[in-house]
Amino acid sequence: MSLEPETDKRSRTTSYVDYVRTGWWSVRRKRFLSRARNRYCLGCGMMGTRLDVHHRSYARLWAERSQDLASFCRVCHGVIHTLEKLIAKTRPSTPYPERLRESTERIIVRGRARADGLS
Repeated sequence: MSLEPETDKRSRTTSYVDYVRTGWWSVRRKRFLSRARNRYCLGCGMMGTRLDVHHRSYARLWAERSQDLASFCRVCHGVIHTLEKLIAKTRPSTPYPERLRESTERIIVRGRARADGLS
């Protein structure tokens, strides 16, 4: 399958849930995870487990750049979205994209600190 995004009208109106079920996303996800630096969880460093590909931004669906994506194990991915919801409760005026970016970066920073402590 080509990595050219679908150009029909549906591609711009597809829900996120439907989007991640498309052949386009499947190919994009696999290509992203095939790169060596994306084969471990950025939160805990776990390897050898199924990794989720997390969108750091939803601004470029159907045309994601590698920097829009990050690899996380299921647990750390869940923590990101839990943090995002906590930020929403404590700071309701913070826009969703900013909450998502902040929660993602907190987990990545925590993972880097843990990796530095193990070195």
